[in-house]
Amino acid sequence: MEKTAQVVCIIPTLNEAATMAEVVQKAKQIAHRVVVVDGHSEDGTYEIASKEGMT
Repeated sequence: MEKTAQVVCIIPTLNEAATMAEVVQKAKQIAHRVVVVDGHSEDGTYEIASKEGMT
């Protein structure tokens, strides 16, 4: 039985709106799953992550 590794990328954030979209897009290229954990950002980080498909 062949095992296939799966990569999960967890991105902790706090006020990272300026780079959020680019980081998520690049992470999606190498990871099977991308999880963004927001630390109560006040600059729109959550909204940008949501637009990139993060929940």
